[in-house]
This record gives sequence, structure tokens and C-alpha cells, in this order.
Amino acid sequence: MGIFDKTEEEIIAFVQKVHSNWGSDINTPKFAEMQEESKNFANLFQDFSIYVESRKEFVQHPNRDAFNSLKVLLERLQQSLKNIQEKHNIQQLLDWLEHQLIYEQNFVTGIELIK
Repeated sequence: MGIFDKTEEEIIAFVQKVHSNWGSDINTPKFAEMQEESKNFANLFQDFSIYVESRKEFVQHPNRDAFNSLKVLLERLQQSLKNIQEKHNIQQLLDWLEHQLIYEQNFVTGIELIK
């Protein structure tokens, strides 16, 4: 008999017990901070993607306005990268996420072990 074959009350009690023993509270200020950092990285890559498309367009249809726009995009990318390098540590972000995933694996394993 698996956990999900039990009554709703039993399921809730088991899940809450496993969560209190092995789960982690990912709804923390550190999570919000790391989430913001990951958004900054994602935005940088999204901006780079826009730059790449603009560059392709410029190569196909070169003109002064397109070139000036390309230069502005490149300057913004360089500044964004510099800001991220000064403010953020990608290794810290990855270490934190790895730690969280270990807790989450423990939580899932705990649920699987309940008979």
C-alpha cells in the first residue's frame, strides 16, 4: 500500500512529517536573492540573443542607424556583464542551488519511502 492509497488526512500528516524532517523552506530571503541573481543572468543572455539577431539583421541590411543601434546594444551588454561580475558570484548561485536540490531530493525520497 503506497502513501497515496491512504486517507487524505494520513497523506497530509505523512507529507508534513517528511517536510519537517527532510524538507527545506525554500521560501526564504536567500531564495529571493538567488532568484533575483538568476534573473539577472537570464536577462543578460536574453539581451545577448537580441544583439545576435540585430547583428544578423545589420549584416543583411547594413546602414548607419542599424550600426548605431548595434553599438548601443553592445555597450549595454558590456555594462550589464560588468555589473553582474561586480555584484554576483555564479559559483555561489550554483552552490546554493545544489544545496537546495539535495534537500528537495531528501524530501522526495522521504515521500517515496513511506509505505
